[in-house]
Amino acid sequence: MDKNASMRKIIAHIARKGVSALNAVMIRESDVMLASFPKSGNTWMRFILSNIIAGLTGMMDPIDFFSIQYVIPDIHRVVLSARHRYVPFPRIVKTHYLRRPKYRQIIYLVRHPEKVMISYYDFLRTVGIISEMSLSGFIRSERYGLPAWIRHVSDYVDTADLVISYDRLQAFPEETMQDVAAYFSRAHGVSISTLCIRTALEKSSIDNMRRAEMTKGRPYQQGDYRFVRSGKDRRVFMKAEDRDYIATAINKNDSIKKLFSEAKQPVR
Repeated sequence: MDKNASMRKIIAHIARKGVSALNAVMIRESDVMLASFPKSGNTWMRFILSNIIAGLTGMMDPIDFFSIQYVIPDIHRVVLSARHRYVPFPRIVKTHYLRRPKYRQIIYLVRHPEKVMISYYDFLRTVGIISEMSLSGFIRSERYGLPAWIRHVSDYVDTADLVISYDRLQAFPEETMQDVAAYFSRAHGVSISTLCIRTALEKSSIDNMRRAEMTKGRPYQQGDYRFVRSGKDRRVFMKAEDRDYIATAINKNDSIKKLFSEAKQPVR
């Protein structure tokens, strides 16, 4: 890595620390935290919810990788504004942090750890955060791998107001978003129609998100990493022994095991 690239990483790290410190103060107990471990589908959910919010509040700007920072801000990237524009919705904030005392209202997004590990490993390797670590070593890493994922999920799954399976969202998008709509109706008195959900899902399709990324780009672009991808794009594959390691860990935790047994079918 050249000196300029190293300096850019240092500056970005310092900036993120400053944003985190400010946001620790700016978070309100009335905020709805959209929480997940990295690479669990948080950005797709933000696109869907942002398109729902845009449809219900008359927002004119199209939803892309820039405008979602205003509609559903990323606590790691932007300083939260004291002003909330999208009434009747509460302020929704993305976070990858472990649960914190001010996180009183939580939607938690969880994805099968096999897919998370592959995606997260590929991302960190592409942007240069890890370089020589194998996928097997990454999966066993306390900092990035399955132990970190288990800590994160365990911290949220029994206390979140709503737990959403990313894998179920992929398989049954409309039914899953109906569950999200029911939460906002119950907890915040916001009515979201089926038509609104269908429109938001169409606007948040992988093709439309990819088009937004290709034509408008993303803030905080990291090298040539392409954010909107599919399983066909992945460049790393998991060994059978690593799958067994993950399966064993899931089966040891009843709450986590239950998550994936319930993700197969939509709730009617």
